[in-house]
Amino acid sequence: ILPANFSATARLIYDGRSASGFLDLDLVPVNADSLILLYRESPKFDWQEYPYYTKTKIPNIAYGWVTVDSLVLGEYTFANSGTAIGIDEFETKENAFKIYPNPSKEHIWIEPINATKNVNQKFDVFNLSGKLIFSSKINSKTKVNTSSWAPGNYIISISNDKGEAENHQVIIN
Repeated sequence: ILPANFSATARLIYDGRSASGFLDLDLVPVNADSLILLYRESPKFDWQEYPYYTKTKIPNIAYGWVTVDSLVLGEYTFANSGTAIGIDEFETKENAFKIYPNPSKEHIWIEPINATKNVNQKFDVFNLSGKLIFSSKINSKTKVNTSSWAPGNYIISISNDKGEAENHQVIIN
């Protein structure tokens, strides 16, 4: 419990240098251009970019820090953002695929809503840690065996050669 007049700042260091054992190498392989700070009040909330921080990076090495200007109680983490480095991302406005059953135990179906338009696309399945679990092409209604996947939530990202992407969340029991 913090007093009503509580005010604090914090410095969070990121370090991808070999001297540190490459602790944050995945976050800052060369520099910190795409590094952002995320915040959530507790695990029941989604991560969002925290608006009150400044990033200080040391040129040409994977080291620097983030100064949190207005510290609040909750959880903080570093992440990479494509928009922070100017990568254009495209999302389809309406779902072009349906995925069912959801939740599922042994398999899921990925089916194009418009079978003539939404074929020859690729899909990737990621766990919530961002690890690629499965990848394949979609030519028509596609059955995916999920019996070997650990129970939990997964993100299915379906993309085409134009860079357009559609994401779905599925639950495996």
